[in-house]
Amino acid sequence: MSPKKALRRFIPIPRQKTLRKWFPSFDSRNIAHLIDKCGTDLVVDVGANEGQFVYRLRSAGCGLPIVSFEPLSSCHSNLVNQAVSDAAWTIAPRQALGAASGETTLFELQDTSLSSVLNPHSETRTISGFDVVKQEQVPINRLDDALNELGLNSQKPFLKIDVQGTEKDVMEGAPITLDKAVGLQIELGFTALYDGEESYLEMLKRLDLLGFYPVFFADVVHKKRLGARDQVDAIFFRQSG
Repeated sequence: MSPKKALRRFIPIPRQKTLRKWFPSFDSRNIAHLIDKCGTDLVVDVGANEGQFVYRLRSAGCGLPIVSFEPLSSCHSNLVNQAVSDAAWTIAPRQALGAASGETTLFELQDTSLSSVLNPHSETRTISGFDVVKQEQVPINRLDDALNELGLNSQKPFLKIDVQGTEKDVMEGAPITLDKAVGLQIELGFTALYDGEESYLEMLKRLDLLGFYPVFFADVVHKKRLGARDQVDAIFFRQSG
């Protein structure tokens, strides 16, 4: 038995998730602060997984309305259950988001947060968590159409996209939303992990052409480790004028 587990029998040491709820990290507090500051009236959470992004915002005191999209069936069910106690959190019907409506194959990976409609590179599959567990068919929709179907006519949306390699497709299906967006959070990978994934340099150029500039970069993982980073969460604001 580890010393930590042995001590837990006698001393109520809080778990990491509890500690993050009581004492959100600087990154979490700053992301929530920036989202509040940009003047949004709706946070659009694309690629919600288990609700980590919403949990991060709520633990840092952000009470803005949020709509979450998640295609993986097991994760979507969990989101629906979680949102029951949060009146400002809407869970969209299970669907993937892309450049056009239809149906697509979703690859569920051992680490569900890494699941994607893109197949992982053959080299990537040797990395822990990237084993393909199963495939499932999922409806795919354009973000502009999905928000309209939900009756969410936000005038100043903040768009968070974390879809493991298909960010470009989501953006191509959201010209109206992007035109009104006051800010955006996107996961930038410095090394491509999926077949057909757009590079971080191409994404930065795309966002610049759309009128967004970076204001903050945060680690994707909570635990701080020495060494290089392969991914960051990047916050962008709309350029004025």
